[in-house]
Amino acid sequence: MGGLPKPSGERSRERVLSDHEIRALWERLNEGDDLGTVHGDAPTALLPEVALWLKLRLLTAQHGQEISGMEWAHVDLQKRLWEVPGALMKNGQPHVVPLSPFVLKLLKAQRAIQPSAARYVLEGGRSRRLRLGVIAKVEEQIPDFRPHDLRRTAATGMGRLGVARFIIDRVLAHVDRSVGGIYDRWDYLEEKRDALDRWSRELQRIATTRARLRLVNPR
Repeated sequence: MGGLPKPSGERSRERVLSDHEIRALWERLNEGDDLGTVHGDAPTALLPEVALWLKLRLLTAQHGQEISGMEWAHVDLQKRLWEVPGALMKNGQPHVVPLSPFVLKLLKAQRAIQPSAARYVLEGGRSRRLRLGVIAKVEEQIPDFRPHDLRRTAATGMGRLGVARFIIDRVLAHVDRSVGGIYDRWDYLEEKRDALDRWSRELQRIATTRARLRLVNPR
């Protein structure tokens, strides 16, 4: 089969959530949480860990596998940094993600409800089986939804805010194979932090137009 031509060209998915869909999604993610009380018996409620998984995907613009593999040992809450090991990265290279103040609040709230010996941030939501129903539950409000759309939405949102494409690529951990990329070894950490902080504030503005943003199981 290797020598046969492809029956059709590959098309990349272009789905980006609108502001209205972002608001609907955030409300959906908060449905399983009401001032710290989780309604686990609600048939359409997402598990709190799965809801947090989706929130972090939208806020940080990282891949789902990287977020599900996030360990507390990789997170520095004081320096507001998440150091992703190369083993978790699609390109195999270590990646540093600055944490916006809002992401920091979500992580601190999650840390407060976990056992001190917990290794993973999403200890109870790492199983793929637990995330299989995400699309069906979210599609009730947002048609044609896929979790990876959140990464594309975040990147597009940063571009809309005036963040340079070069910095967005750094946030997304895209490998720069140009001659300049080979010689420029600067980490652009502060530029990435500014981009993610700006996106976080914009996301809060969008999501709080009609309802207050709530943490996952705040205490």
